[in-house]
Amino acid sequence: MDFTTAFARAIELELAKQRRGGWRRANDREAVAWSGTRQFSALWRIRLPARLGFGERLTHFFLGIDRRFPWSEPRVAAPEVPTDYSWPHIEPDGVLCLPETDAGQGAGARAIWVLGAAVDLLSLDTATRRDEFAREFATYWSRRATTSQRVISLCRPTGPSREVCYWRAADETFCVVGDGEQEVAAWLANSGRAANTGRTFLSRLVWLDAPPVPVDFPVVAANVVDLCVDMDLSGYLRKGERLRILLGAQTVTGPVLVGVTLPEFRKARSRKWIGKKEGTALPDSRPAGATQWTMFREPPLADRAVERNVVERADAAWIHGRGAPGDHESLMGARAAVVGCGSLGSAVARLLAQAGVGELLFVDGDTLSSANTGRHVLGSTFVRANKARAMKTALNRDFPHVVVEAVPEYVENLGEADWGRLDRCDVVVSAGIDLAGEASLDAWRSADERCPWVASWVEEYAVAGHAVLLFGTDKLLARFDASGRPDFRLSDWPNGSGLLEAGCGNSFQPFSAIDLAGTSMLVARAVLDVLTQVARETCRREWLGDRARVVQLGGVPRPTFDLSHGARDLTW
Repeated sequence: MDFTTAFARAIELELAKQRRGGWRRANDREAVAWSGTRQFSALWRIRLPARLGFGERLTHFFLGIDRRFPWSEPRVAAPEVPTDYSWPHIEPDGVLCLPETDAGQGAGARAIWVLGAAVDLLSLDTATRRDEFAREFATYWSRRATTSQRVISLCRPTGPSREVCYWRAADETFCVVGDGEQEVAAWLANSGRAANTGRTFLSRLVWLDAPPVPVDFPVVAANVVDLCVDMDLSGYLRKGERLRILLGAQTVTGPVLVGVTLPEFRKARSRKWIGKKEGTALPDSRPAGATQWTMFREPPLADRAVERNVVERADAAWIHGRGAPGDHESLMGARAAVVGCGSLGSAVARLLAQAGVGELLFVDGDTLSSANTGRHVLGSTFVRANKARAMKTALNRDFPHVVVEAVPEYVENLGEADWGRLDRCDVVVSAGIDLAGEASLDAWRSADERCPWVASWVEEYAVAGHAVLLFGTDKLLARFDASGRPDFRLSDWPNGSGLLEAGCGNSFQPFSAIDLAGTSMLVARAVLDVLTQVARETCRREWLGDRARVVQLGGVPRPTFDLSHGARDLTW
């Protein structure tokens, strides 16, 4: 212990003022008792003036600070308080989980404040304690989980109670549960797992009226039957399988899903097991009128232990917004096409997937080369693969809930069926494609009023970038000259641009994904603005990178290139 620091002295001065005669420094024995779990650099024993609802057992607190203080919180421990989850906000070692202090206050004021907060916590009445347990239902369930098995939920986190589809890996270390078999199978396929590598069966999501408090968490099979009031889950029991159930409840901070697994019931009839023949029912000596489900209330089944599983939500609403309201709610039902899956298009596509766009269509006839990987979101794993197909594979693995399609063809060569797929999109994004591709999209859109089109590209060395948002029958090439150059360029290159690639006459422009980042964000934001109807009229946006770099590379900034590292919105 070190009581010589300025912070420790300030705390002792405040204790002497506020708690005269009611505190002392912790002795060596007391300090050693806490050294195994908390690295306190100074520790004090605080005598309590009242009993706070724990009778004669609660006589003192410990107040401690660690070596990170004042950047860490002063902590209060109540070693005489039971840590059996009968009281909220008490960690397993007896340290209280209290609100953060005001870091702008002095050390002494912060110490006195947490002591007051500790008294308030241990003075809670029964109803308030239950409310606190309910508010942090997920945390307490996680702390009392009895297995490390991963349970991934794709289900809508809402009532009512309903049938769900469970898939479990053959080694039983991994489970996926969704609202339907098709949803689960698609998620598994996208993530690189095959449904036939495990078993798929039907079970139940039981939506509870209120979350149980920790002391009422199910421990044995009879407890689960009591939770599932007025339900008979006999039809979901299967010989040789443990019954896995999802429990859901609404808390003040949002819905929570948890899992419970019952022990194997060897006399269950095989029912509702997807893709398998019904098994043979074994002889049954149940009392007349009893169901297989209520047998879990009777010895010896009633006393068999159950597993409490932590459920990891992987539904779109959670991944893209932690369940809070936002743009992702409308984006989940949106469909966007990315034409051109090169360096710019791949970055934009990934941003759209991360933002929560529910369906993506990739169109590109090119293959990935090693030289591309320095500025492409795909790495060496996909070299020599078609870019559209590779993007589908990569994004499906990372976001298995997103629906992705791929057309391995250049847009100017699309057939009628593939143009029809574009027609079903809410927005089409072209990213760095050649003039022939832009002309094909222009002609397609001008033939009839199609979905909005965001045409995007970068100038030489990615020093600047453009996104044109086209609505109705407005044409992109109306602003291009006979040589195929837009009249709103930001830089000129009188001596040409690019370097010759070794061994051939191809030229290339060395720039990195960092140079592309500004334009990628500009384009992705434009697409989201179209999908959320923030943008409704034809306009253009531009990204202006490093103006000095243009000069350094031999270019000439135009007068409109009048700032560096900024974006601008302009009329069409």
